[in-house]
Amino acid sequence: LGAVLYEQQPLMGTDNESLGADGLPEMSDNERDANERAGRRMLLPAALVPTAVGLAIAFAVYKLTGGSGADAKIAAVKANDVHWAMLSAFIVIRVVSFANMFPTVYKGRVMRYKSGNLRANPFIYTTQGGGPGPSGAVVMVADGDAGMYNRANRSLHHLVENMAGLLVGAPLASWCFPRAVCATTAVWGLGRVLHQVGYTKGYGSHALGFMLSTLAVETIGGMLLLVFIKCAAA
Repeated sequence: LGAVLYEQQPLMGTDNESLGADGLPEMSDNERDANERAGRRMLLPAALVPTAVGLAIAFAVYKLTGGSGADAKIAAVKANDVHWAMLSAFIVIRVVSFANMFPTVYKGRVMRYKSGNLRANPFIYTTQGGGPGPSGAVVMVADGDAGMYNRANRSLHHLVENMAGLLVGAPLASWCFPRAVCATTAVWGLGRVLHQVGYTKGYGSHALGFMLSTLAVETIGGMLLLVFIKCAAA
């Protein structure tokens, strides 16, 4: 998230970073190690903080809607052991989140937070040849129409990477909070549109869309966890 909120860089970093022979930011071993340690330290907070925020929003929704209607549905969920399916869906959300977060541990060994549009690359390729010189890194074109096209498709890839939790969780959470889940899904949809449109302008312009869509999924996860807690405590 810190990378997304970083000041937008118009190019891949070539205007503010020295590059190595492979075309990637030149970094010392100490900097790479420090970035990796920082990424590893973020893994636990990246799981706990969104869970706490989503659960808090879910509890607020429960209270603001009166709770009585939801309580009757929660009782039916418990009677049929469906709360275990809800916990399963919550686990899916957490695993998808971790799977998307873990590569950032090593991303810091390749590029910096300020590396601009270079950070849109989910993969770094290399060329192979028989010459004595070093192979150059192959990255997405960042400039002009091709750059906008690439980042728009990167946003589509990001949607596919992250939508499993919504697809699994929304139908189950709708049983107890139908209107709230519908509204949350609409926020998710708005976030995805802002993410994709913003990404075409450059890395960083997708931050608002990222936050809205992530918060929506975490809210649905919070609803699932809240129902499970209530059923388990009953």
